[in-house]
Order: sequence, then C-alpha cells, then structure tokens
Amino acid sequence: MPWILLAGLHVRATWSGLVYNGFSDLAGWAAGQIFFLGLVVLLALLAHSSARAARLITIPVAVLASTLAIAGWSTRTTGDTFRIFATESGKTRWEMLRSSAAAEADRWLLLDSILALAATAATFKVKPTTTSNRLRNIGAASAAVLLASGAFYQPKDARVESPLLALLRSRAAALRPSALERVNDVRSLRYGAVNIPESLRAELRKRRMALLEQGRHPNIVLVFLESTGYRQIQPGGQWNPAITPALYALSRNGVLFPSVYAPFPGTVRAHLSVMTGGKIITWGSVFKELSHRYLGPTLPDELKSRGYRNGFFSAAFLDSENMDGFYDRLPFDEKLVPERMPKAYQNDHAFNSWGIDDREVADRALAWAKNGTEPFFAVINFDATHHPYDVPAGFPTIEAGNENEAARFDNALHFTDAVLGSLVDRLREAGLDDTVVLVIGDHGESFGELHAGNFTHRNFLYEENVRSFLLVAHLKKRLAPLTAEFPASHGDVLGTTLDLLGDGNTGGDGGSLFKPKGEIQYFYKNAYPELWGLRDGEWKFIESLIPGQNEELYRLDEDPHEAHNLASRYTARMREYRKLVTQWYLDSQNEFVSRLEGYRFEGGEGLKAEDLGEPGPKRLTFGTIEKNGSFSPAETVSTKAKIAAFTKDIPYEGGRTLLYRWEAPDGSQHEFTFFHEEDWSDVYVYPQSSFEMQPGRWKLSIFDGTRELIRGQVIVTP
Repeated sequence: MPWILLAGLHVRATWSGLVYNGFSDLAGWAAGQIFFLGLVVLLALLAHSSARAARLITIPVAVLASTLAIAGWSTRTTGDTFRIFATESGKTRWEMLRSSAAAEADRWLLLDSILALAATAATFKVKPTTTSNRLRNIGAASAAVLLASGAFYQPKDARVESPLLALLRSRAAALRPSALERVNDVRSLRYGAVNIPESLRAELRKRRMALLEQGRHPNIVLVFLESTGYRQIQPGGQWNPAITPALYALSRNGVLFPSVYAPFPGTVRAHLSVMTGGKIITWGSVFKELSHRYLGPTLPDELKSRGYRNGFFSAAFLDSENMDGFYDRLPFDEKLVPERMPKAYQNDHAFNSWGIDDREVADRALAWAKNGTEPFFAVINFDATHHPYDVPAGFPTIEAGNENEAARFDNALHFTDAVLGSLVDRLREAGLDDTVVLVIGDHGESFGELHAGNFTHRNFLYEENVRSFLLVAHLKKRLAPLTAEFPASHGDVLGTTLDLLGDGNTGGDGGSLFKPKGEIQYFYKNAYPELWGLRDGEWKFIESLIPGQNEELYRLDEDPHEAHNLASRYTARMREYRKLVTQWYLDSQNEFVSRLEGYRFEGGEGLKAEDLGEPGPKRLTFGTIEKNGSFSPAETVSTKAKIAAFTKDIPYEGGRTLLYRWEAPDGSQHEFTFFHEEDWSDVYVYPQSSFEMQPGRWKLSIFDGTRELIRGQVIVTP
C-alpha cells in the first residue's frame, strides 16, 4: 500500500509540469516515473527483508512523501519542482515561494498532505516476508536497471523531471576562470558585425531633431516594467494591442529599441546600470556596497544640475539587496518607498508580498508632477508583472480561465499597461504633454518555452533572460513609428536621455541610442549556476566562470532561439571571448566600488583575475558590528565591541565548512569551524561567541582541511 501511494504522489508532483508544457515531453516525464519506480522497488525490497528494516522504513517513506507533496505544490505555484532552490538564493528564494503561496490558494496541497500521511501510516503494516535469494537478486537488479535508465534520460523540459533528480542535478559544479592577460579595449567588436543602415541612422537623426527644443527642457518620465523583456512586449516579434494597447499607442509616436541588454537578469543591478550609465557591481552581493553613496555620474544627478526636480515612485518593496539605500543616496526630492509607509497605508494599497498596487504609484507620481513649475524627472517602478503575476480582483483579464504562468503574466502586463495608459492620458489632461516617456524592462522573463529549466529570469543568460527593450515617445510631438534594431544596453539610457536635451555630455559608459555605434554588450549572473557572457554583433557567448564548463556559442542571426551550440567549432574565438568577459567583469567591479564614498577595499585591494581561479575566501578584514547592524572595518578593535572577521568569498558550490584557527597574543590557539553557504559572498564570523579575546595582537588563519587559504591579524584593545 505505501508503495502505491508514493508512486501516486510522484505522478502528481510532475503532472502539473506535464500539463504546463502541453504534454510535449512525455518521454522525459516517463523517464522520471521509471527512475522513481526503481527507487520504490528498492525500498520495498529493503522493507520486507527484516523486521528491523520494516520498522525503520517509516523514516525514508515519510521524508519522500512529504518531499513529493511539497514538490507538487511548488510545481503548481512556481511552475517548477525544486530548481527554484538552486536558481534563486537567500531571501529571493523564500520570498518567491511565499508570494506564490499567497497568490494561489492550492486546494490540492491538502490532498497531497493526506496522501503523504497515509503512505507514512501504511508503513506500520509492512511485515518482513520470506523470499528466496534468487528472487531478491532479480528484484534488486531490476530496481538498479530502472534507476539507471530513468536517470540517464535528460528531459527536454525540467518541469516534468522527477523532483529527486532535479535536486541531484542542480548540484552540478559551478567553477570559475583562472588569471588572464589584461585586455584594454573590451568594447570594440571582434568577430561579429552590427549592421546599422545609413537609412536607419538618418531616421534616428530626424526623430532626435524633432524631440529637441532649443532652450526648453521637457518633462521626463522613466517607467520600469518589472520582468518584462522583448518577448513579452512583442510576442512573435510583433505588437499585440490586445495585451498592451497603451505601449502600442506610444510606439506609434516614438522609437522602439528592441535589443537593449540588461547586464544582469535581476532588478537591483538593472536599476544600477540605468542610473549610472552602465556602471555595476559584479562580485557577489551588492548590499554592503550600496550602503555608500555612488560618486560617479548618475541620471538624477545630471538632471538635477540642469534644473529638474526629481521624483521616485516604486510599487515594489525595495528592501532586497539594499536597493532602497541606493535610491536614498540619489538626489530625489520626493520618494515613495512602500515598505516605509505606515502599515495602514500598506494595507489599503496591498497587492502581493512584493509590493503595492501600481495604480496607487501612478496616482502619487501624477499628483507630485502637477505640483511644481520646474520640469520634472519622474522614475516610476511598476511591479504587477513580478512573479506571481497578479491582477486586482475584478480587473478584466485577456486570458480568463487560463492559469499557466505565461497566461498569468499576460494578464498582469495587460493590467500594468492599463495603468500606464491612464497615467499618459491624465498627464495630457493636466497640460503636462511636453513630456518624454521612456519605458524600459528591467530584464526578461522565461516560462521554460525555449530552454529546459529556464523559469522566471535569474536562471540563465539566454535572450529571454537578458534582452530587454527601450521605448522612447513624446506625448505631444508627432513622430512616425520607428523600430531601431541593434544591440544596446541599459547603460545607454543615461546618454540617450541627456542627448535629447541637446547635451553632448552623455556620461557613463553608454552613448545615445539616437547616435548608434556597434559595440560588444556584456552580462552575467551570480545565482547558481554562475555565468557570464557577451554579445559580439551576431555572436552570443555564454560560459560559467571557469573554462570548460557550460561553454555556449550561438549565431543569433541564424539561430535566434539559441538552440544550436557552436562552441566546439570555434575554440580560438571562445578563448578570446573568455579574455574579454573576464576583463569586463574585473573592471566593472573595481571601478564601481572605487567610486563609492568612504568605501574600503576588503584586504586593501580590488578583485583580481587570479581570484577567480577557484572558490573560497579571497579577502580578509577585521572590524566591529555597529548598533545598526552595519560592519565597520578597523585595524584596531576593542573587546567592548562586537568583533567580526569578514571575508569576501567566491562562493563554494554546495557550501564548505572551513577551519578558523586563531592565535592569541600569548601564543595559545583557539579553533572552530564555520560553514560558508553556497550563496554567500560576504561572510561574517564572530570569535567572541567561541572564546574570550584578550588585549594584544591576534592572528587568524582560515583552512580548508590542511590547506591554508588566507591569513590576517588585528590589534585588540581593552
């Protein structure tokens, strides 16, 4: 009886994934069932082998049954079984699960929980049986064949994969590259070409001149659409006015740039790139770094110096990765940060666990825009299109009754588009039609339709993850619609905006998209598996952070969906691209942090190429934890303070337990171990929780087994 219930739970855990993909990968789904059948046969043989085994079998059955119940729920709410645990990290992982549960009351979870309890209870009736050794051997061999054959087949769509295999396969190694010689020019095209016809350049010049107005600065509205890439606004390469009528209407009076690349398939770094003209952090977390003011050029700084009043209005909560801290340090006269509003306000405008209602944000932005005489710059950060893709109760949907993830997204995008359309209409009604509207997606979004296992956005660097768009329109001036197809980046928004003011100083890394130039575009991701890549004209390169792992090369003009990997045919090209992306990764990190006010490099030096050769702690710094929880580095610390040893890591795949060996001023040694989680790049360890620190010079060495990784020392005062 328990074996039938377990098999039923396994079918249920993967059935939703099979339905989501339209039963297109029955072979992959069947392979997962074969694998699990082999596991069940093995468990049954073990359970009936002895009285002791019959008693103990309850434990693995209970674990398996509860795991399958959770996997089924995860599939129905996030569109996947357990890959979310590998592809998302930290708070993002748990927030995604929590928001999914809050958005979708899962009536089947209760049934699966009952089945799991029933399977566990049924094991109490399992008794040992007398079976010949020959039959046992045949059964064990059959189980091994089933396990091996089921595990050997790799499904095309990870949503149909056995949850147990998903957990095992998600632990594949993520390695990093070794040192490479310096490359000074990382932007010039190498093997690819960007064909920008002179006719297109002429059309862009015409529209730029139409937007320019000597002596007058127009209002500027910059709208971020969460998780909205080129595939969402132009499904199949064409506008769908039924889904996005407002965006379509703006495009009839503007310019669409459909190949604007996000440097990272995640929100915070996308906003960094837009605001700084392409400057971003590449190494690890951004939380600590964003506690410092960025001193380089930024879009709000540049507009403030030109007489603009600046406002920032977000529907999304910004407490993830210190995004609110970044915007706090930019010159905005008015800000709406929803998690800082009174609880009563948050409850009145609640939308989901990721933020508040887009409509309220548009209302607040409009009220502020109307209340002033200077030209305004308004940044509006909509959020309804974030997973789990909600719409308000009563809002008319375009995909009614269709509950798959892609349909939910279309409904959410339709809602946000309606909010944008209403805002545009009300700006015109208020006489604020001398306004340039820029609409950009912070990154793309995927539903597993092109690449197996590619759901939401942070998992990979394919086009559906990192290729976004920029739409530029004017509310009053009439412009013929134009689509300008060439690779660009989020960093070009700053230069493009200032160019439309007639200002030759575009700032940042990017230039103006109205004066296009063919350059290499870069992107990376640090959620597992860690990847980096570039686009060199028609060529697209993707690789894990060390050579030999996940090497991919595509020719996008012939293979736009990145289905045919050409890496093995172009080994010299792969080496060149590896050098380029490594240099960009290093330079981006070190340049950004060098522009942070009061920032101190960990260990006194920036990121180097040799740091990327293997995982582990790369910098060691000592300091104290302040009352507000922040870390303050110092060469001398007091015993009265909370002392911390901080390491900046290249994270270990799967995490690693390291030995901390402290040498006291009197020569005595104190040791303890500490586990470095796989998604930690910033690691804090507090020695006073293990032993008392006496005044004098303390030395610390950190070991992986018997190998010393890094050492340092600190002076402790009374």
